[in-house]
Amino acid sequence: MAARPARAVGLCFVNLDTLYGVTGVSVTGMYLLVAIAALRSRQVSHKDTPAWRMPLWPAMPVLLIVVLRYILSRQDMAYLMWTGGITAVATLYWALYLRPRQDTRWLVTLPEDARD
Repeated sequence: MAARPARAVGLCFVNLDTLYGVTGVSVTGMYLLVAIAALRSRQVSHKDTPAWRMPLWPAMPVLLIVVLRYILSRQDMAYLMWTGGITAVATLYWALYLRPRQDTRWLVTLPEDARD
């Protein structure tokens, strides 16, 4: 357990502007992916599901996609590259280590007192 805090200590030496930039790009990218997924899911698997109704559909996801793409286009290329690299490493970690061991790694469980 002592190795995990040691890795986080390295972030203390990262330039604060870089940390803000990479965090902002990653959060913006995640919101962009959620908006794209909302549009895509309505076109394919949930197009007839009444529980997924949204006023002014599809104006909000389309507006979000336009605005978030503009925001990402205005970001410093270094922040975009750092975020892309971190995402690539995380994807490789998931694909090569976590996914083949999905029965024993990254298990989401309920606490004992929350189970039925």
